[in-house]
Amino acid sequence: SLYFTMQLQDDTRALFEYDEFSMDECAFQSTQIFYTNEPSNAQDADTITSIEYSRDGEHLAVGDRGGRIWIYSTNDGRNKCKPKPFSSFVGGADTDEKHGAMTTDAEDEQEPESEDVDVCKDTEYGRLLSRGVTYDFYGQFQSHQPEFDYLKSLEIEEKINCMTWCRTWNNSLSLLAANDKTIKLWKVFEKSMYRPRGSSFRSAFQQCPGDDEDHKFANVRLPRIETEDVITAAISRRVYQNGHKFHIHSLDVNCDCETFISADDLRINLWHFDSPNTSFNLCDFMPDSMEQLTNTITKAILHPLHCNYMAYTTSQSQICFCDMRQNCHIDNNKLQMQHSSSSAARSARVASSSSSSSVTAP
Repeated sequence: SLYFTMQLQDDTRALFEYDEFSMDECAFQSTQIFYTNEPSNAQDADTITSIEYSRDGEHLAVGDRGGRIWIYSTNDGRNKCKPKPFSSFVGGADTDEKHGAMTTDAEDEQEPESEDVDVCKDTEYGRLLSRGVTYDFYGQFQSHQPEFDYLKSLEIEEKINCMTWCRTWNNSLSLLAANDKTIKLWKVFEKSMYRPRGSSFRSAFQQCPGDDEDHKFANVRLPRIETEDVITAAISRRVYQNGHKFHIHSLDVNCDCETFISADDLRINLWHFDSPNTSFNLCDFMPDSMEQLTNTITKAILHPLHCNYMAYTTSQSQICFCDMRQNCHIDNNKLQMQHSSSSAARSARVASSSSSSSVTAP
């Protein structure tokens, strides 16, 4: 089950009052609970292993152990993903003789701009609090399948380890999903199923006695293209593999919308969206002998505004900020912060409890 969006019963500002009376009165409640499968029929493949919001907060992606991705969307998110009508694909300007109206592409492009202006008048948080955030099921697809590595005699699970949304400029959705060894770029969109209606060619060519040639084509009607159904489809656009020897645990898309990073326990790789067969190694913790391994990577992210900045955390409570403009390898060119109690002589129990497991950017 997925326990979702928590809100305060009273005013949200009471959350920041730290006296005993106010904290006792504040109580969180779940505003929405939904399941990928019924609790009575839940299996091990239905275990949720990853969850990720879209950048605008209108979509929520949920990955499970069975390699499936479930997408939940708000009403505004679904409206943005609706496909265009068939008339928008025919010519640059369409004239309707019945209504005497003409619509051009320039007018169609101005419509979403006016909607954005109206939205910007209100505060984003005020808009969300006023209407309430309610997510409905949007679509589900199988992202990964179980594989087998014949060189290492190792079975690769289909479990979704991490996901991240990509920036989109149209009515489709794009996201990256990774299991232990393979990263896939998915495009999710709504597709209209069209069919022709109103054709009269068959009846028009029937030869009737006493009819001349001009009367035979008098009542010919051209077929109209109408929308029969709208389905949600998912297409795998790219597959990025053979870049990691250990389990992938981090994915993040760069703000330049051209590259992204992936990280496992010992390496951080930089990928280009259009080059799925090659990757550039940014950081490598691989020692000469695995017995000398004392530090591993736990999380890696990119700066949301500057494409050259990156940060990652390690199992020794280290937070490292890197500038990729200084050097192609960031092992030595980094700003490092570490907890004061971290040392090589501490016990294994203390080391595991003080390990930095995640880092994020506002």
